[in-house]
Amino acid sequence: MEETLGIKKKRFKEMEETGQLVKQEIAKLSDLLRQMRIFDDGGKLEKYCLSYLHKKVANKPLRAYFARKVYEYLAVYPECDKVFQNYPDSKVLFLQKIPFIFEVVITIQYLHNHILDEKYDVKNNNHPMVVQNLISSNVLREVLFLYMDQELPQHFPDRAKVEMLTQAVRRLFLHVDIGQYLDKEYNHYRNWKGEMPPFITPSPFFDEIAHKAIDKTMNEVKEEVPEKTAFIEAYFQRIYLSNVYFFRCITETLMDLGNYRGAQCEPMLLFSTQYGFMLQIINDYADFAYSEDRKEQELIKTAGKKPTDALADLFNSNITLALIYHLKQGTRRKIEAYLVGNNKKKRLLMKYQKQIMQEITQSGAILDCVLKSMDLASSAKLFIDEGNPHAAYFAHMCDMAVDNKFYQIFK
Repeated sequence: MEETLGIKKKRFKEMEETGQLVKQEIAKLSDLLRQMRIFDDGGKLEKYCLSYLHKKVANKPLRAYFARKVYEYLAVYPECDKVFQNYPDSKVLFLQKIPFIFEVVITIQYLHNHILDEKYDVKNNNHPMVVQNLISSNVLREVLFLYMDQELPQHFPDRAKVEMLTQAVRRLFLHVDIGQYLDKEYNHYRNWKGEMPPFITPSPFFDEIAHKAIDKTMNEVKEEVPEKTAFIEAYFQRIYLSNVYFFRCITETLMDLGNYRGAQCEPMLLFSTQYGFMLQIINDYADFAYSEDRKEQELIKTAGKKPTDALADLFNSNITLALIYHLKQGTRRKIEAYLVGNNKKKRLLMKYQKQIMQEITQSGAILDCVLKSMDLASSAKLFIDEGNPHAAYFAHMCDMAVDNKFYQIFK
């Protein structure tokens, strides 16, 4: 127990340190934005584009920290560390700049997602926030590539590696955007109720590693809900593209930058992928976490979501794993009544928030999701090299499936 508490304390301290490091890089984006002024606006453009990034980085940035730990994990292996040491100012590059780049990407994704899912700041046709999210995310994306062109060459032994990292980031954006497309076109209640043809994502987007990481879990769900096989395949492939691939991309990119092709290559890719799936399933059932207690409401908010975002998936008729398990019951409760009516009046959901949480808990859907996330966490841990001194950090990150602030609300 003492060791576990020690790791938790160290990990949170490292996450805060990472946040402080990547926060320093925001000033570089501000400098680039100042060059774009066509009049003296007193810094309004920077605030307009970077306000959400400041909030995101200040809250223990997960993707930035994940990038840091993957680098430290790989650097343990001499053949990889030797390559890392060839990078000028390698510590600044791998502990600060590359983590920052991935944190900017997830910030842009969240800005888009707030619009697509009609989240808190842009709900109820809040036109000014829709406009700001759209413009600031698009500007931020282009400024990110300008930042990479400006900041990275001095830290790389050759230009080819800069281009490789740039292409990895572009590929990540593409995966996320295609995942969002699948979310809106396929992952909704209309397709759940209708006949959905077999769903196959082309191998460049859902390859052998992805299958190895999730096929066991996906096949279990298909056996539990056999009449919705195609929909379940679409769901798992969609969340891989829009969220899970993020963690795999970070790992793959750092391996490429370290020219690492050692024994831990595939295990780490599988770990990163299963860890991502675990987090997404937790996020799925967390969407139904609700409390009337203000302190508990503050507790369950995240960097990407406020307490008032609860039921966002249901609001958008987005069928996640929690709803897949719930709907297999086939009974007509408030959740099904809302979906059948396709009624997007948020106030109706807000009125029955507590009852909806009780319904999905009583159907067993939340527990089913919790058990699946725990299984993925246990499986992911098996891919970690126990001899690596950083293994304990990754193992502790998986423990979120066993005990997290969202699950506590349902108990």
